[in-house]
Amino acid sequence: MGVVLKVPASYFYTCDNDTARLLASYHLLPARAKKELVRTAEQLVGGAHD
Repeated sequence: MGVVLKVPASYFYTCDNDTARLLASYHLLPARAKKELVRTAEQLVGGAHD
């Protein structure tokens, strides 16, 4: 079913809709955009600890 909907299997096991949307969006990104997104997220989380 995930292949037809173009979402990862983990999409169906998330605890809430926001996480499911995040997984589905991330799954559709090209590899370069995924790396950039992870880098940006790590900066945001790192900044939250300061």
